[in-house]
Amino acid sequence: MEGSDRNASPTPSNAEIMHDASGVLHAHFLTVTEALKLIGAEFDGLHKERLQEFCENVEMATGLVKPEERELFDKLILTKITKNARSKLLVRADIETWNDIKGALHEYYSERRTVDFYACQLFAARQGKNESIARWAHRVDRMGTELRNAMVQGEPLVAREYQIRAVRKLVKASFVQGIRDERIQSLIKSRDAQTLEQAVNIATEEETAIVSAQAK
Repeated sequence: MEGSDRNASPTPSNAEIMHDASGVLHAHFLTVTEALKLIGAEFDGLHKERLQEFCENVEMATGLVKPEERELFDKLILTKITKNARSKLLVRADIETWNDIKGALHEYYSERRTVDFYACQLFAARQGKNESIARWAHRVDRMGTELRNAMVQGEPLVAREYQIRAVRKLVKASFVQGIRDERIQSLIKSRDAQTLEQAVNIATEEETAIVSAQAK
């Protein structure tokens, strides 16, 4: 009947969050095709520094696929791996799941240096004699990224979040202690900079003021 059709409740689309009769919230899963698109750029093995981001994207996408479809999704992940990296995986007989793929990729493309190496490199670094605050900050940030990547490799997401926060604090502390001018160090500490960005802004302002004063 036309009247009953007009009054019927609309059927929720696939993109909507669903509730059952008891009001329990149900997570919305993506199709395998949609999840593959979330991975983004392919990994070809030519740029090793992109491996960590690729793996993080795959794991995020995997968490949005229905459990019963993850075996299929694992197989299709190979379509996002190309060129040299794909060639290396195709000759392996032990590749069945995403964990197998991830382990092989790290085996071939991860840096062999340890967390201790990157931590010592960061702690020992100092601003160069003719190095500006901006360049020093960029160098410290890069070393922090290397340390973070080494620490979170293979760790569960919860542990990664803790480690990333810890690395941010270490990077900020290393930036401050490595500045050549002790006046700038003291100024940053007195203003209680909480992040690397805040510390860099304070240091840059003071560096500019010092250069201006010297030019007069």
